Amino acid sequence: MKLQIFDKEFKVNDIEELRKHLKFRYKEKYGAFWLEADNGESLAIFINGMNACMFYIKEIDDSGLSSLNQIRADNFEETMEFIIDNYQMDEYPLAMVIPITKALEEFEGFFKTGKLPRRITWNE
Repeated sequence: MKLQIFDKEFKVNDIEELRKHLKFRYKEKYGAFWLEADNGESLAIFINGMNACMFYIKEIDDSGLSSLNQIRADNFEETMEFIIDNYQMDEYPLAMVIPITKALEEFEGFFKTGKLPRRITWNE
């Protein structure tokens, strides 16, 4: 599967290799990772410390889905900063921010299946 870390691409062959790559942090805090499955589906995880936002895209030109935190699902006013794949600082609503442990688990699941993670609540 193809893995993009910020602006660099890698071919990842197994879960251990993926886990090694997922430890990378820009400025010791931020991560921006995209996985692209052979079927064209993609999953992104943007990391800020112990927090993450996820984005799922089924195909090119798809508007996609974003992670939704069920506890803060209505908090679209407060935001958290993330550095995305082009090193740009973006702010996302706290409603989209989930724990990094859950995000990494689902990212690994996508690596294994190439399918939309079902244990994440998604916002259209």
